[in-house]
Amino acid sequence: MIDFQRIDVTPDTFCHVADVPSDDVLIEQLRTKLPPEEQATSLRYRHESTRRMFVTARTLLREELSKSGIPYDTPMAFGEYGKPYLRYYLDFHFSIAHSYGRVVVAFSNAPVGVDIERLVCKPKSTLIAIAQKVFRSDEIAMLQILEEPACRQRFTELWTIKEALVKTTGAGLGRPVVQQLQSYSYSMDNWMIAVGEPNSQFSTLNRCNISSSANIAILVNANHFLPKSFNDAPI
Repeated sequence: MIDFQRIDVTPDTFCHVADVPSDDVLIEQLRTKLPPEEQATSLRYRHESTRRMFVTARTLLREELSKSGIPYDTPMAFGEYGKPYLRYYLDFHFSIAHSYGRVVVAFSNAPVGVDIERLVCKPKSTLIAIAQKVFRSDEIAMLQILEEPACRQRFTELWTIKEALVKTTGAGLGRPVVQQLQSYSYSMDNWMIAVGEPNSQFSTLNRCNISSSANIAILVNANHFLPKSFNDAPI
């Protein structure tokens, strides 16, 4: 088993956060318990650290499926831009992210996106150059007036939120996504953030710090809430 921290976001949305185990024997035991296609996927990763994060994330996901009455080996399918979903349980939504040995898996009964990022340590000039490609004009102006340490922290927070948004929609990284990333509202003074067009298409976003150097953003598409029925028979 993997030790994890549970973070409750809404009554129907939560996530599990875990550090990747360092025990080689445990990782191999967890890997061989995964469905065959996921075992094969794990072996295709060139870097051991990436393989460990994959195994950890899929184990957290599969264990939660089992608790919800969904078979451990339920097959995955993938959307047009590669977002995974459960082929026979379309009302069970999840999102996976990992960064530098830490994994987070979000669960919801509505489309959900999660991202975790370690504090960015690039120079301020580099961050501004990146921001000019996908950030809003007011966000760029805000970063420009901050001292470098504060700029890095704010950039990391904003980038994490934007990644979560992209993963909620399941879209690719093309122009429509850039437009999405430039069209949300937020308040950095609290933990709840409204995202989307004026109709608040994405109306629940929780941002939290789990350590001094990491951020998590969890975004739920509120227009797609469905009755919680994770135990429904396959379609």
